[in-house]
Amino acid sequence: MEKLKKKIEIAQKALKNLKNVLKYPYSEITRDGSIQRFEYCFEIIWKTVKLYLE
Repeated sequence: MEKLKKKIEIAQKALKNLKNVLKYPYSEITRDGSIQRFEYCFEIIWKTVKLYLE
């Protein structure tokens, strides 16, 4: 259960970072950064859900 709580905290931080990058005006650098942060968020949330369902 402790491992799940830790994963949830990491996922929340990742989502917060993704929201922060979306505040910046559009440029190729912010686009690339937001894509990479989205990929990271998706992976960590997927692993968290998988752990929860197990």
